[in-house]
Amino acid sequence: MRIMTFNLLFDSGGDEPFAWRNRRDVVVRVVRRHRPHILGTQEGMAHQLEFLSERLAPDYCMVAEGRTWDVTSQYPTLFYRVDALDLLEAGESWLSKTPTVHLSKDWDSGFPRMMNYGVFSERRSDKKFTALVTHLDHISDKARLEQAKLVGAWLVSRATPAVVMGDFNDEPGSAVYRALTGDYRLMTDSWQELSLTEN
Repeated sequence: MRIMTFNLLFDSGGDEPFAWRNRRDVVVRVVRRHRPHILGTQEGMAHQLEFLSERLAPDYCMVAEGRTWDVTSQYPTLFYRVDALDLLEAGESWLSKTPTVHLSKDWDSGFPRMMNYGVFSERRSDKKFTALVTHLDHISDKARLEQAKLVGAWLVSRATPAVVMGDFNDEPGSAVYRALTGDYRLMTDSWQELSLTEN
């Protein structure tokens, strides 16, 4: 199974070389070339995710049923290949003390942060697994750690194997990293396990 995580870089609306309109077709080409079963995006604003959803259809479906959209927010979002996977359950949660409150944030988080998840069944094997994508805060160390703990606690409550993608805004060995890979003994860092480098 092929899994892809992709920080889209939010659309700032400017004319700089990295403006979304200059990158969006390349993003679609990269996804189509690699054909991941699961794509987890970060920093996508509503119009960016709508563009991807339209351009990746009918091969991919976006996991955002029932989402309350805010045009200024960034949403970590899953997409999945409909020819290979069936979506059994989906949802999202704000990484705050009030996870069901839209755009809620705590611990001096610079922005509201959330996680988006789906429980899938692989058609070929009938095996079930959970995929989760998130984006932790880039300003507050406390917020980042508490957000990671919420993700970890949620994963502990699940009964299926899981793959977690995201922009964690931290490094291997940090308290956030340990909260997800050490304290809960939940996850293995596939990047580290495969001894991959940044380039």
